[in-house]
Amino acid sequence: YTVILIFFISAALGLQAGGAFSLGPKNVQPLMTARFATPGGLPPWRGNNLPPYAACHITWGSPAAPVTLLDLAALALIAYEENCDEMERLLQESFGSRSPRLEHCSTYDALPRWVSVRFSPARGIGRGTRVFALKGTSSWRDVYADIKLFATIEVLQALSKIVPILSLLPVALVQSIVGFTGNADVKLWNELEDSIMAGQSDGDAMVLTGHSLGGLIAQIVAARQQLPALVFSSPGVLYSARRFQILPESARHVVVLVPDGDVISTVDEQAGVVQRIACLEKNGQAASAATCHRLRKTACEVWRACGDPWARDFSNTCGSYVSEDSLGKPLVEPVADPWQVAQEMR
Repeated sequence: YTVILIFFISAALGLQAGGAFSLGPKNVQPLMTARFATPGGLPPWRGNNLPPYAACHITWGSPAAPVTLLDLAALALIAYEENCDEMERLLQESFGSRSPRLEHCSTYDALPRWVSVRFSPARGIGRGTRVFALKGTSSWRDVYADIKLFATIEVLQALSKIVPILSLLPVALVQSIVGFTGNADVKLWNELEDSIMAGQSDGDAMVLTGHSLGGLIAQIVAARQQLPALVFSSPGVLYSARRFQILPESARHVVVLVPDGDVISTVDEQAGVVQRIACLEKNGQAASAATCHRLRKTACEVWRACGDPWARDFSNTCGSYVSEDSLGKPLVEPVADPWQVAQEMR
């Protein structure tokens, strides 16, 4: 176990070095602003009729208070804000007249750190939507939790590059190897589960979201409580299902956004619905693994491809990732015979 721990601490240090020695944001700027205030920035973009990603069409929560993919990305980012007193401002700037009410904000060093907000139903009719957003890895305590949760399956995945043991062994046997570790891991989501269960009596729709480690815990709770969830760049739960005390089948409704090139999403195996998205630099070249794991980069690709029905200003966040002429454009041009083109390129 000590050898495994040393290996993954070294890997974590290497990944963070590739990300400019930053574990995660603490003073968050809003993903988007409800008012346009960026002269010469990117234009409002509501999307077109041919979005390249199926998740563009999905909304979560109550029909009277729906939230979009970009709404949930904004909330997952706000969960990284260190100061709970700043969150009301971030919510107002991000959502304008739709701004949800902040109901809970745990301390920044809590594991997991989570916030909950409530969107009121339009015109006061129908059910509201309560969103629970979980912070990802932004402290060394979070890094240690990542290592502790996934050291065993990461070693098995590394060995599978030499001998394909994960392909040869039944999934149930791998789940047994990863093992059940008692109540130690359950403490990570007990408080959150209790809060969700306490709030279900008011009839609001419940939605979970999170990025990285936060996305993992959101998946676990969504599977255990059978609640909808959208998570970003999260490790999978298939091989670790027994450790997390869930059935893999219970997570099939969870939507996982997986950017190309993001190595964190390849840890374990995804059990939910996977929406793969591109991760390219502004010049069209593949971005680095550290860049592809960033929530802002992921959100900007979603905005570029899907648009925002509320036509908010993404210029400050997405100006360095997205060019105006790429909005709504397919990354691969349609061809009559793609197989023939592929053969010609060889």
